[in-house]
Amino acid sequence: MHRVLIATLLAGLALLAPLASAQQNSALTLMLRPLDHALDGDTTTATGAVVTYVADATVLLNTAGVPVTYQVSKQPAWASVIVSPSSDIFMPNPQPSVSYAMTKAFTLSISVAKDAPHDALDSIEITAIVMPGMVAAKGAMAKAMIAVHVVNTQVPCEATPAAGATALAPPTTTSESTPTDAQTVHVQSTAPTSVPTSAMAIGGFAAVGAGAGFLLRRKL
Repeated sequence: MHRVLIATLLAGLALLAPLASAQQNSALTLMLRPLDHALDGDTTTATGAVVTYVADATVLLNTAGVPVTYQVSKQPAWASVIVSPSSDIFMPNPQPSVSYAMTKAFTLSISVAKDAPHDALDSIEITAIVMPGMVAAKGAMAKAMIAVHVVNTQVPCEATPAAGATALAPPTTTSESTPTDAQTVHVQSTAPTSVPTSAMAIGGFAAVGAGAGFLLRRKL
């Protein structure tokens, strides 16, 4: 009889073990609807979002609901994002179940500044956080991001040179001209030039002078 009771207790504990190990199991998913058009400056547009919370029955045990909050964790400097509502409560199904899946929807309102860039691409990130009321239960967090493209017609675009056009360099002038092959360059030297004297010419002059002197002496 005692063996039967012990076996029954062990079987009950084996069935309760999976529930105890799953006590902290919960998951959160977040989806943002992407924007299908570029945003202009000084305008406001809206898009939707859906968050789904899945948790075991033990996480939702003795709770009046699980609160969820939405935060803007990233936004461009030229835009502001408002989440509506900023918080909500997941209410579990009153019907007994091993796990529950609950979904909530919210809206993003995106306003673009009047002085936003003429053409820019950035992103917006939203963070959802749930914190179950049970001390032993862990919270869950999810992040999602969408791209934001702004084409601001309020700001005139800067003029850009046409494709293929090259800037003309200003003409350059020089104070000196260099001679070319077709020009003749005349160079005048200021250094004195020496005229070479032949040794034979000097000897000739000496012979003529000696002969003239000999003739003069004979006449005398």
